Parts: sequence; structure tokens; C-alpha cells
Amino acid sequence: MEKSPEKIYQKFKTKKIDENTAKTHLFYYIENSKILEKRLRGLKFIQKIESGDKATYHFLENLIICEQNNEIKLSAAQILKDLYQHKAIEPLLWVFIHGDSLELKNSIISYVEELRSEKAKSILINITRENKEIYSQLGIDYFLEADNTVEQNYQDIVNRLKNIIFLSYLKNKIPNLEYKIRDGYVVEISLSHLSKKANSWNLIKYLSLFLKTFSRLNLLKLKNNKINALPPSINNLQDLRVLNLKHNNLKQLPSSICKLETLEILKLNYNSLKELPEEIDGLKLLNSLILRHNSLSNLPNNLGFIPSLKNLDCHGNYFTKFPKSIKKLKKIENLDFGLNRLIKIPKWINKLKKLVSLGLGGNATLQNIDEAIQNFPPLKILDLHNNDIQVLPVSLGDIQSLERLILNNNQIRSLPNSFKQLNCLKVLNLRWNNLKALPRWIGELMSLEILDLWGNDLSSLPSSMEALKNLKVLNLKLNKKLTKIPKFLTSLREEGLEVIL
Repeated sequence: MEKSPEKIYQKFKTKKIDENTAKTHLFYYIENSKILEKRLRGLKFIQKIESGDKATYHFLENLIICEQNNEIKLSAAQILKDLYQHKAIEPLLWVFIHGDSLELKNSIISYVEELRSEKAKSILINITRENKEIYSQLGIDYFLEADNTVEQNYQDIVNRLKNIIFLSYLKNKIPNLEYKIRDGYVVEISLSHLSKKANSWNLIKYLSLFLKTFSRLNLLKLKNNKINALPPSINNLQDLRVLNLKHNNLKQLPSSICKLETLEILKLNYNSLKELPEEIDGLKLLNSLILRHNSLSNLPNNLGFIPSLKNLDCHGNYFTKFPKSIKKLKKIENLDFGLNRLIKIPKWINKLKKLVSLGLGGNATLQNIDEAIQNFPPLKILDLHNNDIQVLPVSLGDIQSLERLILNNNQIRSLPNSFKQLNCLKVLNLRWNNLKALPRWIGELMSLEILDLWGNDLSSLPSSMEALKNLKVLNLKLNKKLTKIPKFLTSLREEGLEVIL
């Protein structure tokens, strides 16, 4: 007996041994060798001989049924399919029904998928009907209606069956799995926080297969899984609307992610991204892009060509200036560049006519806040916390549309009279400043609901505050000179005002 499958095949090719002898030697070698690589090579030479006789058929059939190693099983199954086509369907499906490996089941269905015959379709339909208990446990009504399987085309049956195989596998691994099914397809699934769970499913190992199988997903949550890279096959998800990848280890994105033309929400916060693909304008329907806490210092020029983008969160990165691509975002409503290293606010900010929320907190390096405020569009929310502000710009009072103004952790000593014009203001956060007194006109802010004065130097409050009928929360904590709640607030407290002292 030769010591390698290569030598056996070479003797057959040079006609030193006949076909039956070569196959007998290869069969023996595959069954008895202890080296996996050599066994797999032996199977390849069986395929090269291409005899298609009964002996080879029964050998391969026995191998896929009795073999313990899944690589050998799969190799034998593929050769059986290639050499015997439709005759291979029944043994392949036997392995599918009795196999316990996800890769094995998925590969077997893929082999059957290639055969495409009425016989294969009939067997697949029978499989779906025989597994009603599984479908019921998974909450899948689609397969429980007999007419549905008959009316499906071959490809739909295969694709739905792959969904069920993978979903059933996941349910066994993750008992509290969250998912939704529509028409026999998984359309929503959450595989978050798996890296924190003992004995959890290895998401990273199976990620490519997962993306290929669940191609009808509308929503996918993969947050907190220590994912280092996304496979290019992410573009298989052509119906995806929401993709949540927050709290992973992503350093870059494959350009293929930009082919997700139905994507509306992309959450990438708390990763290690240094750049985004230039082709990002391929995300034509993108509404929200969350990039908070990454390592970005610029954005692609093509970002400005995403016509639907309304929410852009770049809080906690390394920007020193506003990317010019932003001024092209005519529909942008919410923009957050807090906790960066911004030096100047550009004059073109006033061209963002639909902007309602602007976050600039945590940029102590900003040099032109006073000047820039004059160019602000009619905002509803403005965050200027922790910007080392000592004197508030008078022009702030001109943004009369403001409903929420965040000014905590600055060095503010007083409020400008122009603030009395903020008739829409509902939330005013002034905690951790240097206020010693509030102006009497504070009682004119009739829309005010939350007034946060924690950590200032107040010793008293103006009685005009009694007029703040809509006030729900008044935080006076850590104003050491203010030791008791004024009596003039009694009526407001009776109406539900919460005073924190």
C-alpha cells in the first residue's frame, strides 16, 4: 500500500494500477489514516477519478453517515453531490436531519440548493412539515400553514430553512434571544453583550455565516461583543434599516457597508474608528449616524451628499474644526460635537436652517463663542457645558426659540438681561457655576420646567420665582449659604414642584 494519496493517484494516471485498485487503496487510506489533511487529499483524488460507480457512491454515503469528523463529512457530501447529483439528495438530507453541527446543516442545505429539482423541493417541503414543533417553539406561524410551503419557489424554501436552522441553533445557545419573524424570515435580532456571558455563543467565529443566512434582517443589534472587524459580507443585508454596533473594538469599516441602501440608523459609538469609508454617501436613506466616543478627527467629503441625514453625533472624538462636509447637510437637525478640541465655530453654521439641537460642551479651546452665537439658526437645544465661560454672551437671549440651555460646569457669575427674552425655555442647567444671586426677571421665564442650580454660591432666591407656575424641578443642592426653602415657593410645592436642597 502506497504511503500517500498523491502516489496512489499518480500510479492510476500512469496506468500502473487500474481504477478499481486505485479506489480501493484510496478508500482504505481515507478510512485508516490518522492525519486529517491526508484524508481530505484522498477524497479530492476520489473526485478526480470521477468514476461515479456504485462502490464510490456507497463509500461516500457511508462516510457522511458514520464519520465523526465534520470536515471529512462535508468534503464527502460535496463530492457525492458533484458526482451523483440528484441521487445524492436522500443521503444528504439524512445527514441534515441527524447532524448536530450548524456548519454541517447549513452546508448540506447549500449543496441541496445547487441541485434544484422537484424531488429536492418535495423532500425540503416534507422536512418543513415534519418540524412543526420547532416552528411552534420559535413562534413561526408561516410554516405551520400547509399551503405556504407548497406555493414557495425552491430558493425561498432553502432560504427560509437556513433561517430556521440558524435560529434554532441560536435559541439553544442563547435562551433569552430576542428576535422577530415575518413570513418565515428572521427580520429583527439582538445579539448584544455576548462577550460578557459565560459559555456564550462565539459570535465573531460565525459572523460571516450569520450575515449570509439572515439576509432579510431589518434590525440588527451587535453591541458590546468585542468585534474587531466586520466582514465584507455585511452588504448581504439589503433590507437592513437599523444597525447597532456600539461598544465594540472596530478600528475601521469595510467599504461594503456603504452598499446598505436601506439603512436608516447606524450606531457606532464607543469604538476605535479613526476614519469612515469615503463611499459613505452610498447610504442614501441614512437618518442617524452616531459616532460618539471614537478616534475621529475628520469626516469624508462625501458625507455631505447623504440627503436624508438628520442626526450626527460626533461627541467625544478628536476634531479640531468642523468638517466642511457638514455644511452640505441641508436636513441636519441634531448636531453634537461636544468633548472635542474645537477652536472655532464656522460662520456657515447659520446655513443649517433646520438645525434645532447643537452640542458644543467640553470644548474649552473654543475661541469665538460670542461671535458665533450671532450666526446660530433658531435652535431649540444648545449645550455649552464645561467651556470655561465666565461671561455669557448677550446674544444668547436672541435665540428665542431655545427650550433647553445647558451651561453647567463653567465659571458664570451672572445672567444677562437678554435672557428674559427666552420665553420658550423649559430647561436651564446652571449647575457648578459661580452664581451668587438670580435676577428678579427669572420669574418671567414662564415656560421653565427644570431649573438646576446645584453647586453655586446662592444665599437667597428672588420672590419673583413664585410666578413660575410650570416649574417642576428646582435643584438647589450644595448652595451652602442657602439653608432652607423660601416660603414663597410653598404654593408651587403644593402643586407638585420638587425642590432639592
